[in-house]
Amino acid sequence: MKVFKWLLLTSTVFNIIYSLPITRDTLPCGLVVLTYKTHQLPFIELRWVCYAGSAYDPKGKEGLANLTNKMLTRGTKSREAYAITSELEFLGATLYEGVTKDIGYLHLRFLSKDTDKVLAILADILQNPLFSEIELEKLKTQTILEIKEALDYPYDIGNKKFFELLLKDHPYAHDVLGDTQAIRTITSKDVQEFYHKYYTLNNSFLVVAGDFDHKELLGKLNEHFKSLSKGNKALPIAQINPGPFAESPRGYIITKPELNQSYVFLGFYGIPESSKDLIAVRVMNFILGGSPLVSRIGNRVRESAGLAYDVRSGFYRWRYGGVFIATTQTSDPVRAINYIVEEIKKLTRFGITKQELSRAQTFYLGNFPFNFDSMRERVNFLQDLELYGRELDFWDKFKEKIKALSVDQINSTAQKYLFPDNYLLVIVTNLPKDSLNIPGINWLN
Repeated sequence: MKVFKWLLLTSTVFNIIYSLPITRDTLPCGLVVLTYKTHQLPFIELRWVCYAGSAYDPKGKEGLANLTNKMLTRGTKSREAYAITSELEFLGATLYEGVTKDIGYLHLRFLSKDTDKVLAILADILQNPLFSEIELEKLKTQTILEIKEALDYPYDIGNKKFFELLLKDHPYAHDVLGDTQAIRTITSKDVQEFYHKYYTLNNSFLVVAGDFDHKELLGKLNEHFKSLSKGNKALPIAQINPGPFAESPRGYIITKPELNQSYVFLGFYGIPESSKDLIAVRVMNFILGGSPLVSRIGNRVRESAGLAYDVRSGFYRWRYGGVFIATTQTSDPVRAINYIVEEIKKLTRFGITKQELSRAQTFYLGNFPFNFDSMRERVNFLQDLELYGRELDFWDKFKEKIKALSVDQINSTAQKYLFPDNYLLVIVTNLPKDSLNIPGINWLN
């Protein structure tokens, strides 16, 4: 068992001292458990996490991970779906499920005194899912409607197309919900096979934050989950290496005549969450486009030119790669795009100032204590430790590394991970193609 006790910064606003006593244990049944204990309130938040995100969807079955995760709570061999909901509501507990590109999870919040009852329900959900054909058909119909509804929103349309074009055949390319054609082909057998392959002890971990006795909790967890299949850890998927999209800028236009502004998506391959340059990249992007108010892109596009209300950039970071993307909504996309590209070029060629670095460091260090205000944020923190293979003192080192950053380090990071001459551009717009005069762009349609 590893134990790490960590004293966070003292908040000058609330004069509160945060303490995170973190433990990482492996139960006799093989399940890894990360815990954070506090007796401030008689509540517990618990999250079961499986390496079973949409990246593990089989080809032609995009959306299977999401359906499988949601089907877990739609009835077991001893509890119908309404019985699960009713029992949890009676206890004042909440349950929600979710899927990202990397993981599937079940999250519960409940009173400490009801730990045994809630764990019994969770164990039943995980070990005895019914996977009813009727419930699956209902869920498929709901999911297809959800996907179709997203087509009414230009931002969702452009964002989805951007990832499809940039990532192509990579497992991260498709949306977590999948696509309508693939979902129609998914059967109960598909769901059961996915469940048996991924929802196992060796492919999962548990994070718990709240009011509990550590030794007693571990005993209860082992007793409730020891009968779950051990299985094998999911194999790694293909790594996305940071770099340009192509040898020259490429663009794609989605025409929507009814719009009164254009939605812009511009980017290239980024870093995984586990990158050794993670902290430098985050600070670099804060300076470039992390805020529509104080970043370089924000100042240029919003504050100086008045072309958009919201403009920003960021790095999507996953286990096996990531994406850089700058976005905005504007009635003058050509000028906005040119300004965004110009600011990226300036950063790679001329670097940042000491004042910019100091402001970014102050932002991260000043906001640092508030990352752990709620129990859910602490659960997220524990999850990321395990998901990305971090040491328990990662966030303590995070503060020190923020302080240690230099102008030269940020400048070299920008040169390494920004590609202003080799990006992908997707525009959802009401403007004709011949009016979009983007220098050097090679249109894909």
